[in-house]
Amino acid sequence: MMQSEYPITFGKYLLLDRMAVGGMAEVFRAKLIGPKGFEKKLAIKRILPEYSHDDEFVQMFVDEARISSHLHHTNIIPIFDFGQVDHQFYIAMELIEGANLKNLFFRALKRDRPFSRPMVFYIISRLASALDYAHQVKVEGEEHYLQLVHRDVSPQNVLISRRGEIKITDFGIAKAAIRLTQTQPGKIQGKYSYMSPEQALGRSIDHRSDIFSLGIIFFELLTGKKVYGSSDSIDRYKQATKAEIPRLNKIVPDIPNEIDALVMQMLAKDPKARPNSCSEVVSVISTFIAKYREDELMKELGEITSDLFPATSQDKKSEKSVTKPSKTSNVSQTGGQELDGKSFPPYAKTVKDFSFKVFFLRYKVKLIIALSLLTIGSIVTVVKILPSQPTHAVQKKPRPKVEKPIPTDPQSSALLDKHALELQLIDIENEIEAIENQIETTTKTSSKKIPNRNTSTNIAAKPKTQCPSGMQWIPGGMMSVGSSLEDTSRQELLERPFAKQNIKGFCIDIYEYPNQKGQPPLVNISYQQAQSYCAAQNKKLCTDVQWERACKGPDSTQVNLQFPYGQNSQLHVCNVHKHSLENDHPITQPSSGSFSACKSTEGVYDLSGSVAEWTLSSGILDTESKITKGGSYMSSAYASRCSSINEVKPSSRATDIGLRCCK
Repeated sequence: MMQSEYPITFGKYLLLDRMAVGGMAEVFRAKLIGPKGFEKKLAIKRILPEYSHDDEFVQMFVDEARISSHLHHTNIIPIFDFGQVDHQFYIAMELIEGANLKNLFFRALKRDRPFSRPMVFYIISRLASALDYAHQVKVEGEEHYLQLVHRDVSPQNVLISRRGEIKITDFGIAKAAIRLTQTQPGKIQGKYSYMSPEQALGRSIDHRSDIFSLGIIFFELLTGKKVYGSSDSIDRYKQATKAEIPRLNKIVPDIPNEIDALVMQMLAKDPKARPNSCSEVVSVISTFIAKYREDELMKELGEITSDLFPATSQDKKSEKSVTKPSKTSNVSQTGGQELDGKSFPPYAKTVKDFSFKVFFLRYKVKLIIALSLLTIGSIVTVVKILPSQPTHAVQKKPRPKVEKPIPTDPQSSALLDKHALELQLIDIENEIEAIENQIETTTKTSSKKIPNRNTSTNIAAKPKTQCPSGMQWIPGGMMSVGSSLEDTSRQELLERPFAKQNIKGFCIDIYEYPNQKGQPPLVNISYQQAQSYCAAQNKKLCTDVQWERACKGPDSTQVNLQFPYGQNSQLHVCNVHKHSLENDHPITQPSSGSFSACKSTEGVYDLSGSVAEWTLSSGILDTESKITKGGSYMSSAYASRCSSINEVKPSSRATDIGLRCCK
């Protein structure tokens, strides 16, 4: 939506402009307007429409609202309201005009304006005070404690206003007694760069995990250096599990001994060696800022924030009184505000979407025309032969002699024998289907003059990239592998760090094995069996990079799509498990191509959901495992992202793991 169309009505609120958008939620600057000129500025955080029926995310959103409603501290973002408008859940919270600590500190270093030491002490003391309160808060009106652990204490979740206010936000993955749903044991959430070793290892955690995370922030603000500096998420994860952190006074020799000891105690690998509570952190720091007035430090921080992140013209425009709201509408475009160091130019997504659709349609038309010209002479011959000798017409095409591999697994041998005839029938059916499609195309153009098939200039040369029937050619070139750290839906252990890679062109099966539309994919097979099936057709399993290229389409260096149909997950497009609040979306057994919209821009089906697919590639964390791609009908949308990987033992068999072949 264009910024000029604001304000728009959203329930009882007016959305003035969109401040930021992430992978699953968006934040708006908003107003609540009451009688007799009453106005209240606030922020509205709401779930993106495509996630409004995602149980896991909705419950996480509800948990954030429930937890935050019990927190009343000057350094924690308060929430005012929680509700639902047109099936979209939202949270109304305090509006902070400024920047998050990550962006502020990075820009300060870039502009050669590092924080003074008293300023660092002040920021950490305020954060420690807020966490100490949160760790000990009780549920209002009840005896038991909230038992809160934030679990994602990081600079991104600390907001600094232009008045110098410091606020902790985002309790979406917090551990608390009142959560509707608790995180599964061993499930890792949070940012590796600020994660305690016990959290990185998936062990049980308590408030001391937050103390460790705060210690990393403290260390980085004092040194201007990252504790875990690797750009590779796997390396950062390994660093987080080891927590091998250099002594602070080795980097900052003039640091007071008490501060050096405090920081290193906060960063102790053993939770028992850390401070017992954040109040101990506040106590030590207080002696070093006692001679400074808090209001002066707050004013100085506000001036730094205002200088580095001045109010934009859109901010100033939103300050003006609202006279006439636009009609209610769902917001789908950003206004160019900064989110976590990234700029989102207005209308960019719309332009890219339309440009891509136009490109694809033109490509498809040209492809059909080229095929028509290429085969027009042979089609006429086939049409004459086909009615009387259909079998011979198909069998005349020479088929390469393929030696059937000898499987090491006896079950693999039995399955190969069982499917040998199916393979031949499927190949023949695919050839017939291809011929019928060509005949249909020729029939539509039969009213036009047919070129002289004896004139070579009228016949397109046979393309070198022609694939066997039932396969799609994927052109080579530069592609984007993995996902960026700014992608808020990124699952760090499950996705490679973003990189660009040059690959060769290849052919890939249009459907999952046995590569026939309407047939259920073959499952309950090991990696070795999957290799055997592909080899029997003179093909091989795809590498995980080939698979990812097919999923993302030809323009991944421009738009790094995470689903074959677009950037964000959408309900009901692919066969991915969506268990709704109303329990009206049961598991759907897979059938190849049954989800017609679940195809890539180049026409490959079921790359997201349906069944996971074996690849040739070895695991990253466990090199003895093999990577499967695509998620399945039994997994969530997260597992079905183009960049997502799963590591499975080669001998494993599962009802939702199958295969797809490349060539």
